[in-house]
Amino acid sequence: MELKDDILLDSEAFSNASTRLDNLARDMGKLRSDISGLLEELMKGFDTPAGHKFFTACDNALLKVLDDEVNVINHVSGNLKSAKTSYQSVFEGYQVLNTFIKTLDT
Repeated sequence: MELKDDILLDSEAFSNASTRLDNLARDMGKLRSDISGLLEELMKGFDTPAGHKFFTACDNALLKVLDDEVNVINHVSGNLKSAKTSYQSVFEGYQVLNTFIKTLDT
């Protein structure tokens, strides 16, 4: 009996994606912190009504958006971790199936 198609299921891909997303969220959090610090420095020279409007706009249009993106990335990362745990029996069954398929090819 010859099997022509491979079945691919990689539990490590879940872990790797989750780790990469965690790193991305951390990097984006640092970027947000850096931008916030730079805006605070810039604000010292723009203590005017127009300056206050500008910095309010930056807060709403930039900093809050970065916060939202970090939250979404963290949520997706958490879902991947949860999925890997939930499907552990599927990954184990996949290994058993692969071992069985290899015995058929010999």
